[in-house]
Amino acid sequence: MLTGTFNLQAVRDGEPASYVDITAMPDALAMTADNVQKVPVLLAVVTRNGADTEPRQTVLRIKAMQGEDELGTIVTTGMVSAYTLSLPSTEWGSADGILVEAFAGTSFSQPLATRRLAIIRDNPQWFPRDDEWNAANTYKNGELLLMDGVVYAWIYPVPGNSTLTPPEDIRQNPDSTHWKAYQKWPLLCTGMLLADFAKMGQAVFGRNYTISQQGTGEGDYRDFNLETGEGSFKPNIVIDWVKGLFRAVNAEISGIIKATEGNIGKFLINEDGLGVSDAEGNEVNITPMEIFLKRVVKYFIWELARSEIRIGGSATSQSDAKAMTAVDIYRNAANTEEENYYVPAVRIESDNAAVYNVGLRVDGGSIIAEQGVLERVRSFDTRTEGNRLRIDKGGCSMVYNINNNAIYLPTRKELCRVFGKNYQTDWVTTRITVASHRGSPQSFKLYFPDDDPGTFYNHNGDTFTPDLSKGDAFEFFLVSEPTTYWALEVNANE
Repeated sequence: MLTGTFNLQAVRDGEPASYVDITAMPDALAMTADNVQKVPVLLAVVTRNGADTEPRQTVLRIKAMQGEDELGTIVTTGMVSAYTLSLPSTEWGSADGILVEAFAGTSFSQPLATRRLAIIRDNPQWFPRDDEWNAANTYKNGELLLMDGVVYAWIYPVPGNSTLTPPEDIRQNPDSTHWKAYQKWPLLCTGMLLADFAKMGQAVFGRNYTISQQGTGEGDYRDFNLETGEGSFKPNIVIDWVKGLFRAVNAEISGIIKATEGNIGKFLINEDGLGVSDAEGNEVNITPMEIFLKRVVKYFIWELARSEIRIGGSATSQSDAKAMTAVDIYRNAANTEEENYYVPAVRIESDNAAVYNVGLRVDGGSIIAEQGVLERVRSFDTRTEGNRLRIDKGGCSMVYNINNNAIYLPTRKELCRVFGKNYQTDWVTTRITVASHRGSPQSFKLYFPDDDPGTFYNHNGDTFTPDLSKGDAFEFFLVSEPTTYWALEVNANE
């Protein structure tokens, strides 16, 4: 069924078709469920003469109508040709239309034109109130109260209340009350429920969304549009049944999570893993196979409680790109206790020293120490360490020998592993010093191991076997080649 209104103006034959008309934009008043006009209506009065129009000065009388009953009137001040209409939100909640009348003067004796506009109201959104009824409270359209097993709803666009309790107001004023009683069912069993709106506990179900009644922002859940997902109220939980969207302030999820897009903090989820980048070219990508970090800055610094680690060097080193420090470590320990004097600024500990893992390797460049010790002399006590030297403990050994006639060097495999090399393919040379403690009770000779034999050579290229008594020292180059193992005397004090 199609409904509408039109104006029919009668003129006598031979007379010009001139008349006064009232236009409205929009041509109906849209109101919220709480009697707030959504958009003002612009009224204009014109004189029409054929296809020509011109503004007409009139007095406008605007009546709020409920059917044919007049609820209230607005009259313009003086003569106007246009008027912006906004109904008050505190009155005329039952009005279903507006009657606009144009008069030639303030006496209202000469009507010129009339126009009726419909009022279109939103349906109320049900909202259970947790508090008990009180005469001092104000109730909005659709708010519910539970009293003595009966649900009472305030059904009126203008917020308000009654002086009597809802059941008494219905009983004493059945024709004028704005309260409506609904049956409360303590138990409802059904095979199918079709509903545009529902509230179950703290969950609110709408046409497209399910939200939590609790949240943040202005107002309550009625300020969240259950069809568009917009509003000033931010629910703690939102489920969009159309788009498959789930949003929660706090979520604990166990089991399988599959996502190919979205965010974890500032990280973007993609098909390969996680990534983040910015306009300056900084980039971080995390995949099951790699972690990629690209930081487009001259240098960056981690500032810890008592130390700074600079990757890319310090600010002063950046002035010369060819001399830039790769890693700069500064410790500000401020040690004042004697027991802390020797705590290292940097410590590298291999995960399994027993298999001679590499702790630090420098390829290219040199190691310079302006203070401290690069290599310490380790004590080697045959009572606790047997009779086989370990190069991974240091290249200088002070031997205290009790009853061993022979001290053995490490195998080529053990030697090469200290330097991260392969004894079957690589060439390794290192400088070794062995000294016999001045209080050592037993002299000893140095031998290559039986399972990896080798040869000692002196300055003249002759073979010999070093023999050390207490107070003696022997320095030599230890050389491991893919097929041979040998040592060359550098300095001896025997």
